[in-house]
Amino acid sequence: MNLKFSRLRLPAIVLPLLFCSLSMKAQTSALDQYIEEGLKSNLVIQQKNIDVKKAWYSLKNAGSLFLPTVSLQGTYQTGAGGRSISLPVGDLMNPVYTTLNKLTGSEKFPQINNVEQDFLASNFYDAKIRTTIPIINTDLKYNEKIQQQEVAFKELEVEGFKLELVKKIKVAYYSYCSALKVVGVYESALVLANENLRINERLLKNGKGLPSYVLRSQSEQENTRAKITEARKSAENAKLYFNFLINRDSESSINVFSPLTEEFNKAVSLLLADADVSGRPELNALKELVKLNSIVIRMNENYRKPKISGFVDIGSQAERFRVDATSTYYNAGVQLEIPLFNGHRNTIKIEQARLDKQKAELNLNYTAQQLSLSATSIKNNLTAVYQSYISALKSAESAASYQRLIERGFKEGINTFIEDIDGRNLLTAAQLHVNINYYNVLITAANLEAETGLPKL
Repeated sequence: MNLKFSRLRLPAIVLPLLFCSLSMKAQTSALDQYIEEGLKSNLVIQQKNIDVKKAWYSLKNAGSLFLPTVSLQGTYQTGAGGRSISLPVGDLMNPVYTTLNKLTGSEKFPQINNVEQDFLASNFYDAKIRTTIPIINTDLKYNEKIQQQEVAFKELEVEGFKLELVKKIKVAYYSYCSALKVVGVYESALVLANENLRINERLLKNGKGLPSYVLRSQSEQENTRAKITEARKSAENAKLYFNFLINRDSESSINVFSPLTEEFNKAVSLLLADADVSGRPELNALKELVKLNSIVIRMNENYRKPKISGFVDIGSQAERFRVDATSTYYNAGVQLEIPLFNGHRNTIKIEQARLDKQKAELNLNYTAQQLSLSATSIKNNLTAVYQSYISALKSAESAASYQRLIERGFKEGINTFIEDIDGRNLLTAAQLHVNINYYNVLITAANLEAETGLPKL
């Protein structure tokens, strides 16, 4: 209903402004430069970008697990005593050697002793290069996918914070501009109050005025000065907050000389656009969370699949650091692991992951409805403040004409002093109302942009 109403009632006012917006040349405004500066210098964004980089390195680490692992391994040991084994080689071979010596009539075959071999090796080393590689391992594939989702989630978190920061910068900038405009309105009112005091003092001097008129004019003058002081304080506070948002010195000046016509036309164009929240980073992050839980479910469902890995050792082992043709060796093999029973732990993990996915889906639907409701409400507010701005323009025009007529009549003695004060107060109030509604349109539009995920960063 609200969308239909805005499309039926607003084009007569909105379309001329949209035509002007389309005819303007694209250029970087002061506000755009401040937004860019704020996005680059904000400390929280810098911290979150570090988290994104860490997530990318985790993804690279997950991908590296598919590659072979090559390492140099070495051991050295020496010892003596302890358990040993007796080898009766002398008892076995000496009779044979004695017989051979008799047959040959020589001493070519000497007698040998039995051997006592210790279990502990003496001056023994083993140095090798081991290469291992996974051949079949579904956990590695799912782990890489999980890390990919983590990267996407972190990036969306940064995007969401940027979107909120852009909104805050815009609102702070508009608030500062509005505060300066308020100061200008009261300064204009002070000019009129000063002129009114001058006229009443001259009339009193010529015997045509009353002392009470002079006193009332002085009171109006001081009251206006007090309002100027208050407005300047508000502008100074707005300046401090704006500089804080973009991480600048608190006393840095703010460029407000560039017109906000293009920003205002963009704000008005939102009245004709749908309040679509599908671009919100929060929703995309929740979608990534649903995908992540789906991957975890599939990973746990494949826990019974076998895992196969291979290894190759190339090295040398011998005593006393001897290296020759007899010490070098190679050793290769394949390892197989098939889970048979683990106390139903993986079944429990599957059910937990399914519940997590269901919870994420419910949260996604709820958040989408909540954001859609909020965006529609803000759009309705934008329609209301824009129509209030149009009404304020007409009221300010009427108040200016009325004040000029009353001021002229007061000088000619037709209108009373009270009517003159009322005319000036009415003009000041109308100008303030225009200023408030003008920047309310910009501020509400900034909130609507953030609520619908615009602008794309």
